[in-house]
Amino acid sequence: MAEGSRHQWHTGRQIVMAFMCLVYLALLIGGLFASDGTLGGWNPDASFWIFTASAGLNFLYAGVIVFGVASLVRPVGAQLFGWVLFILFTGLTAYGAASVITGNEGDMLNIGAANVVVYALTAVFGFLEGAGGRRGLRRVRASYTPMEDL
Repeated sequence: MAEGSRHQWHTGRQIVMAFMCLVYLALLIGGLFASDGTLGGWNPDASFWIFTASAGLNFLYAGVIVFGVASLVRPVGAQLFGWVLFILFTGLTAYGAASVITGNEGDMLNIGAANVVVYALTAVFGFLEGAGGRRGLRRVRASYTPMEDL
């Protein structure tokens, strides 16, 4: 039973990470069609649905997808992925919020309000993934005894 719960814990985290990678894949694809190819600068015309786009953001999304898919293999990789997401997207949330509040004056990444909301949610997920990763593994391993398999 403990082995099954460890497997369920790992699979649940993998599903959440895979969903997040799909969200960023959708943002990347939309951004490829909407961006004008410049690395940055405020351009309200470079948008799709409610999100803004730029080549700089597309590079960021591609990196998140590659690192996220690579971290799906091991729980330790998922924990590291969580901390990287937390640090990166906390900074992007702060930068984007300041940019939106100031009317996007000098915004080099073309970040809009909808992007800020997604980045804030990603930072929260990253914190939960990074902080909860090790504790969850220890808890399952501490509760598992080899005699349960007999």
